Amino acid sequence: MRRVPKSALLIGSLGPVPFFLCTSLIFRQSYNPNSPIILADSIEIKNVLVVYGVVILSFMSGTLWGFAASNTSYKSNKIYALSIIPALISIPIIPGHFFSLGCYPKLSLIYLLICFITTLLLDSYFFLKTLAPRWWMKLRIPLTLLVSGSLLIGIIM
Repeated sequence: MRRVPKSALLIGSLGPVPFFLCTSLIFRQSYNPNSPIILADSIEIKNVLVVYGVVILSFMSGTLWGFAASNTSYKSNKIYALSIIPALISIPIIPGHFFSLGCYPKLSLIYLLICFITTLLLDSYFFLKTLAPRWWMKLRIPLTLLVSGSLLIGIIM
């Protein structure tokens, strides 16, 4: 299996940073709620975490769409439909609309975790269909584990 290109590894590694920052703020807030350093309560921080997660899931949809569109040997409507699933399934967790889970931060984080696991399964499917680069899962599995760990901490706190 090929190595992950350095630029993809670097940029990909930056993706979980906001998850870590939000999670560390949630963690700190739960143990020191009167800290003057924290400018928001844990519910607001969880909403930031959710919104950032939705952005990343939309980005992942675009990535899968790109894999489908760039492959000339494998044409299937199913692949295009599968590529938009991460963006579509994340809609219920966008805070502030009439069918949002946004008023339930813990539920939103649980659902977001399910969305990331679902996206990893889609990544695996695209990889097995040889639509993704050979190094793709070497990048995606650790990143998804890091993000999932952050979300789990957010759920527990």
